[in-house]
Amino acid sequence: MALNNRSRYNGHPAFTATDRNGVARTTLPMRVPLDLTTGDHFQHTVAVNQSMEFLANRYYGDSELWWRIADANPLVFPLDVSSGERLSVPSAATIGSIIRTRGV
Repeated sequence: MALNNRSRYNGHPAFTATDRNGVARTTLPMRVPLDLTTGDHFQHTVAVNQSMEFLANRYYGDSELWWRIADANPLVFPLDVSSGERLSVPSAATIGSIIRTRGV
């Protein structure tokens, strides 16, 4: 299964799982939500007609990266964002970085 390098699943291996009817299907692993206690992020108050795609284009220069904002917020349908709502937006510099917290 080939994935675009901007996909939220890039780097995650595909595997085969059997569905309830016994049919083997190729699937991808579930992603763990972002930990907002680490890394840089800021709050954005949504204005009228702003979507996660709009914000991704504004902050990352690519509307296809909307899922990075979605991952950083409570699990809600991305199209249900309303004006006045505050969203956490991860810094473009820290997206995809891994922060080690254990000692050597």
